[in-house]
Amino acid sequence: MSEPQSEQGMDTSSLEAAAETNGVPLDPIGRLFFLGVVVVGGVFGAPPREELDRIVSSLAGSGCYRDVRYAFMEQGNPALPAVLEECMAAGARRVLIVPALVPMDRTLRWWLPLAIRDWVRENVADDTMEVMLAPPLGDSEHLGEAVSAAVANAHGCVEIREDPNITDRERSWNLIPAHRHQVFLCHGPRCTLANAPKTWAYFQEKLRGNKLQGKQGVMTVRTGCLYPCDLGPIMVVHPDGTWYGGVDEAAVDRIVAEHLVDGEAVPEYACVPGAPARSRPGSEGS
Repeated sequence: MSEPQSEQGMDTSSLEAAAETNGVPLDPIGRLFFLGVVVVGGVFGAPPREELDRIVSSLAGSGCYRDVRYAFMEQGNPALPAVLEECMAAGARRVLIVPALVPMDRTLRWWLPLAIRDWVRENVADDTMEVMLAPPLGDSEHLGEAVSAAVANAHGCVEIREDPNITDRERSWNLIPAHRHQVFLCHGPRCTLANAPKTWAYFQEKLRGNKLQGKQGVMTVRTGCLYPCDLGPIMVVHPDGTWYGGVDEAAVDRIVAEHLVDGEAVPEYACVPGAPARSRPGSEGS
């Protein structure tokens, strides 16, 4: 008798054995296993790739999952929407999302399931890919064991003033770079799910193409939540104090050409503080 095969022709017998050992329920028709996505918070500097790779390797080593990846909820790449798109492109039938956020913000507890559900409804055709959300890592009864292990491993640490691994910082964080405009683009959780990371990358490309970086150019900043989430992705241009909502690539083209180059705001995407918008700017007629 031949070994069981998945839809993509993959030998699933070893995965089935690992799933049984680890208590992972199988689809009654064997249609298969979870592609796990570990969701972490945001980072303002370089992502901690080594730590994330260790988590991914540990999960992949269980043998229960065809693939394991990590994604950022905010302030980092790869962002969750991009990873979910990769899952679809790879032919994943089931995706398990694990919120590895400790502690899990109370607002995110409510909002993350809602946002993922809305993303799936908008982007996934019926029955092509199932998406499930695991309980937050902080809810696990085993988290205390991990903390206890970290404490036990700390007994050989040296006193902080004698630690040779600590390097002095360079004295260069006391100068505001010269610039003509400062542009903030929100990378909070909701704007991230609205493809803010992709918009940011496109924005940087347009600035380079228009030679808008440097002393008389644009200083750019990725931010946390700027608040009017339903209008996201949000961009704010200073010193003008102009807020833009629904910022996609088409909006970036116009903001760069008309506002940052010609000095005129783009009213179709502008949000007026104190005046609630009935729809996302730029969406009329779409």
